[in-house]
Amino acid sequence: MMMKTRVGSWNGFLGRLLLTSWVGAALIVGSSMVSCTPIEPSNADGETVANQWQDELAMKEKELALRERELALKEEQLNQTSEPVSPESLPELYKRLRTSVYMVITSNDTSQSQGTAFTIDRSGVALSNYHVFKSASKAVVINENGDHFMIAEVIHQDSVKDFIKFRISPGNEFEHFKIASASPVIGDVCYTIGNPEGYTHTLSSGLVSGYRYNNEMIQTTTPITHGSSGGPLFNAVGEVTGITTSGMGEGNLNFALNIQEVLAVRNQVEATAPTKELGKVSCKELITNYYRALEGENYDLLRTFYAPVLTRHFERYNVQRNEVIALAKAYRPKFGIVSVSFDVDWNQYSETVLQNGNIEVQYVLQYDMVRSDPRKPKSFLLQMIIEVSPDGKLTSIYENILAKR
Repeated sequence: MMMKTRVGSWNGFLGRLLLTSWVGAALIVGSSMVSCTPIEPSNADGETVANQWQDELAMKEKELALRERELALKEEQLNQTSEPVSPESLPELYKRLRTSVYMVITSNDTSQSQGTAFTIDRSGVALSNYHVFKSASKAVVINENGDHFMIAEVIHQDSVKDFIKFRISPGNEFEHFKIASASPVIGDVCYTIGNPEGYTHTLSSGLVSGYRYNNEMIQTTTPITHGSSGGPLFNAVGEVTGITTSGMGEGNLNFALNIQEVLAVRNQVEATAPTKELGKVSCKELITNYYRALEGENYDLLRTFYAPVLTRHFERYNVQRNEVIALAKAYRPKFGIVSVSFDVDWNQYSETVLQNGNIEVQYVLQYDMVRSDPRKPKSFLLQMIIEVSPDGKLTSIYENILAKR
């Protein structure tokens, strides 16, 4: 700003200097003419010469004034383009965005992994890296307050580009990131919030340092270490530009999947209006009859409740209906269960219409059983989350254990 002020002052000084020089020259010439050839008011030729000098002097003054105004406008434009206004400071930006970032914990029978995810719309749709979820049979996401959320469905996964799109639940409206409309420019400042080595919600900064693999990957100096995979790479106004993927551990070589590549995937689930909205009575009847079929081990009837493919069936994703029935048949012998009974608490029942047109139903279920081994738990209090399609089929069902004994 100091340099720009001097430029403006210097241009103004030049203008005044030129004006002064011109006036001085005019006065000198005028005085010479007076000494050599006196101009009398009655002399028509003398009056003409004097008027010409005055007209030319006035024109020069206007020209210099316009030039000075032009320079001032250019300086004002330069100030506006070189000093972008940021609506939020970095601490304010971090405070607002951290609520949209989650720690991911995945596990199977032999191992456990940890990564990062972030929400991109108010219904709980989130993004992360595919490799964080690879080979996992269980997954949970945890927000900044330590609240645990389950994964309701896997919307899309791409092992080649290394991203996964899923929806978390339960919840009402989720804070979320806005996706940038264009890729960042090399040299832009960028940030990420992740969980490196389990240190939750760590803020890091760097620069966009390049593009690789036909612009699919953003190279950045922002640190991306174990546990940060799947987090948001975002710009100075908080818009997501990439999904943090990997770091080489030296030379400030870190990489994020360009978010534009994710947007380019064609087979994403789009928001659609439900073709038929089930009423509460219909959903309640469906749930009641569903548990009657389970209690009576009527598997032929049970088959009619399920969609051809369930996006989630407890700990499994994208499960065929035939596999669901096979799992139900094997469940009681596997865990030594003699008989079961279900009691739905309708006072804790709710419905939500999702963007994909399905209805998400939540309720609390008391699940009691008689087991061959009395040392095993025989009573569970469960929070159930199911999805029902507009034609009345179960497309997803899973649980959150509230208590057991």
